[in-house]
Amino acid sequence: MQSSNRMSAAELRASISLASIFGLRMLGMFVILPVFAIYAEHLKGGDNLTLVGIALGAYGLTQAILQIPFGWLSDRCGRKPIIYFGLTLFAIGSFIAAIGDNIDKPENLAKFPNEGALGHWLQCSVGTQKLAGVPDEPYIGLHFNLHDQWSRGAASAHGLNNGQVNITNYMFWKLHGWIDNVWEKYRVAKGRKPKIIACGYCHTPTGQGRPENSALAGLPEAYIKEQLQDFRSGKREAIGPEKYLPSRGMHAVAAAMTDEEIDETAKYFSQQKLGRRVWVAEAINIPRAEPSDWVYKEVGGSEDLGQRLIEVAPDITRHQRRDDRMQYTAYVPPGALARGKRLVTTGQELDKSAKTVICATCHLANLKGTDKIPPIAGRSPTYLLRQLLAFKNGARTGEAADQMKPTVEKLELEDMIALAAYLGSLYP
Repeated sequence: MQSSNRMSAAELRASISLASIFGLRMLGMFVILPVFAIYAEHLKGGDNLTLVGIALGAYGLTQAILQIPFGWLSDRCGRKPIIYFGLTLFAIGSFIAAIGDNIDKPENLAKFPNEGALGHWLQCSVGTQKLAGVPDEPYIGLHFNLHDQWSRGAASAHGLNNGQVNITNYMFWKLHGWIDNVWEKYRVAKGRKPKIIACGYCHTPTGQGRPENSALAGLPEAYIKEQLQDFRSGKREAIGPEKYLPSRGMHAVAAAMTDEEIDETAKYFSQQKLGRRVWVAEAINIPRAEPSDWVYKEVGGSEDLGQRLIEVAPDITRHQRRDDRMQYTAYVPPGALARGKRLVTTGQELDKSAKTVICATCHLANLKGTDKIPPIAGRSPTYLLRQLLAFKNGARTGEAADQMKPTVEKLELEDMIALAAYLGSLYP
């Protein structure tokens, strides 16, 4: 005998659909949102709690705004079309939010698939007008067409300050900004043949850097420009022996860069956020390590560390593939962290005698730098030690080097190892 309470196929399908929708909503409200609230601090703009609150509470705001209009439309257009439209809108918004890499610019498509090819296509291949005198780029592209069609003759090419606050101007700015963002990533990711290799090849695509080079993410835009210009002019010399290619490779790349490319590079990397890349461990005995790919890799067995600083890649394959999420381990002698903290915060030896300049004097209390002075917290200890040695030995010159002279004047190697160890142990 068949039960009269059993749901029909249509009722079952409708129940499953509604349950799935409400289940996803509950998952987002009670599971995902609390996690995202904590994760937000790792995104650019995540230190602004107001922006984080707006980003995470946008679903409630849009629901409050759209509930009455959608209800009104469903009475006139039918409920199914409005439900499908709402779900599609929800999916599009979720996609845009998922591929953004910062809080203050959610339209920043940082993880768009094959964004380099897309950027090149948008910038240079969409359009019908020829770009005279540039054989490598036969089309002006959508970027130029936007300027040509939406410029305002009475004001700037972007239509700024022309008194016409309208949807055309708004869409121009949104689309223009998005194309510029993708184009910057293309230039950083692809470089310019034959002399300029991609910045991301050495420094990783998001500028997280590796022990043999600088982490560019989060450095001040003005500072990056200054250093690239110094590399290009030869004012900043190569560090290390002739066989140390990372430093000499940087000279070769910078020498071929134009002012525009320097500006684009500095702008892009200054907008990235540096994650934790290294864990500093004090040790007497460490896993035996040998040089490989400009870093150290474990080879089995153990050895005494002595008074060295050794930064090890736990997975050399991930290091070779420029994995910007891999975290290195820096081994330092026992007591290095405490000694480094004392030097960084007080500039004194144990007997209270002056040894160096307090780092916060220039790099500020949190050691995050200024708009012209670089942050030093959480940077690679190997890189920091290399720069301290360069300042000490006169390999780095210029205004920044002059400011660092009093800092390194009395430092011995063990002092510099301690400084680099403590600074590297801090959260960036």
